[in-house]
Amino acid sequence: MLLSTRYSTFLLLALFAIATAAYRINMQTPEMTIKQSPNDQREYRSLVLENGLKVLLVSDSEADKAAASLAVNVGSGDDPKGRHGLAHFLEHMLFLGTKPFPEAGEYQSYISKHGGNHNAFTAHDVTNYFFEIDNDDLAGALDRFAPFFISPTFNEVYVEREKNAVNAEYTAKSKDDGRRIYSAEKQAMNPNHPYSQFATGSLVTLEDRPDSLIRDELLEFYQQHYSANEMTLAIIGNYDLDTLEQWTQDRFSDIPKRKTIAKAPRPELYLADQLPLDLQIEPVKEIRQLKLAFPMPESLSLYQHKPLQIINHLLGHEGEGSLLALFKKRGWAEGLSAGRGVSTPWESTLSINIQLTMIGLYRIDEISAAVFEYIELIKNGLQDPEFIDQIYAEQRQLAELAFANQEKSKAGHYAVRLANNLRHLEANNVIYADYQWQTPSVDILKPFLDQLTTDNLVRTLIAPEVETNTT
Repeated sequence: MLLSTRYSTFLLLALFAIATAAYRINMQTPEMTIKQSPNDQREYRSLVLENGLKVLLVSDSEADKAAASLAVNVGSGDDPKGRHGLAHFLEHMLFLGTKPFPEAGEYQSYISKHGGNHNAFTAHDVTNYFFEIDNDDLAGALDRFAPFFISPTFNEVYVEREKNAVNAEYTAKSKDDGRRIYSAEKQAMNPNHPYSQFATGSLVTLEDRPDSLIRDELLEFYQQHYSANEMTLAIIGNYDLDTLEQWTQDRFSDIPKRKTIAKAPRPELYLADQLPLDLQIEPVKEIRQLKLAFPMPESLSLYQHKPLQIINHLLGHEGEGSLLALFKKRGWAEGLSAGRGVSTPWESTLSINIQLTMIGLYRIDEISAAVFEYIELIKNGLQDPEFIDQIYAEQRQLAELAFANQEKSKAGHYAVRLANNLRHLEANNVIYADYQWQTPSVDILKPFLDQLTTDNLVRTLIAPEVETNTT
């Protein structure tokens, strides 16, 4: 069969287009295809710079604001011995000038002048820096943001001022019951575990010493931990992805990839002979609470199965036949919740929190016994594959519905979430992982259920005028 020249040319072009499209599809790696909600019209791209920095870019044509967040895999749990609060102090000092922008307030001034806000936080195993700003001014903000991680000056002029600022954060919370309870709970942990240590910092822990200046130790800490391959970055703006990628390459490729110090092996969160443990805490305000906490294996790596979340879901059930229904009927409690307490790449805790009535305050042994009877019911249920299938199917259905109808959050909050998730997750799953409920085997749940015993318990009673022996 003979074809005209024009038709032949058209056919060749069509075949070439199909082949090119197929090639592009085949070139899409899992990391490049980011699973997103059908309700999410934003465009995403992940990349890893040559220095090892992991990046997630978000193009949002409808964005009210632009934002960026950079997370560093270091936190208060990495503070050197005797220098509690050093990671937090570094977070403060990082904002006070860089080589291209030596003025201490330049970054803050630029952000505020262009409709934005900025902040940072230091947690146990991460420090996160973030900002939000008018879209038109994103490039200028990135110009000032990136040098924090390339050439900060840590200007010694501001050392005393920022030590006082850290100390003020500490003292301002001295009457806050949340902080006081948290501090008391840490006193009961293994003193050799970094989670038990004071994290905020004070004038005492950050003082200059005859053999060492705090600024010198800060510089050493920065060199040891602030490496590009230990960082993740998320940028959101109403620019196309190619523009965002070029800006990222231009500004963040110079972050050094350093030889960081290895994370030290973690001891157990509690000493072998510490548990079971009864802890009593007297609050400042009128609080009556019973907490039952259980040390657990780490659960972050099992995000798709969510073992702690499913146990917490069953413990926190509020309907007929639940613990809360029983306690309310007997007048012992006004509320009950269950959730993760400690959650790091090394360990977790599961905590049951019961808001007691005045009557319940004198029934804590009966309440505790009822909790353990209920735990036995949960253990029996979660040894049955059919029950596991059923309960996970329910959670999966609810999660998929929430994912499909995902609402847009503020750009700054979303950037922080993405940067933090990117630390633990493959880029293709950085959004969907929070909604993923993959049914596990009995063996996956067993190590967590095995820890729900009376021998592995920290029981904490928080109430006015309880008996205490330490201030």
